[in-house]
Amino acid sequence: MENKDEVKEQKGKRLRSPGYPIINLKEAIQRARILWDNDKKNFIPKEAAFKHLGFEHTGGYGARIIAALKQFGLITEKENGIILTQDAVDLAIYNSTDEDYISIVKKLSLKPDT
Repeated sequence: MENKDEVKEQKGKRLRSPGYPIINLKEAIQRARILWDNDKKNFIPKEAAFKHLGFEHTGGYGARIIAALKQFGLITEKENGIILTQDAVDLAIYNSTDEDYISIVKKLSLKPDT
């Protein structure tokens, strides 16, 4: 029989795949919209993307947010910057009740492939 302290410790831990995004899809879409509002479909230097998302440095937690956007297929990385994918652009343009918006969200909800 397990000790009560051991059971509490096990309940408090969340096991998650190391490749799983740090944020959920809803938050990732909100972050992609911030990038859309600031830069549209233009190339965004990484430093600018981090600043738009509220981070001072291009590492740490901000880097994990960028990685999540990439895992969900909302951005692609090029050289030292990022570009919003067509799915991210469409999500920024369509109303959340539009069939196209819902279809894209369903498709992205199957990502990432972990």
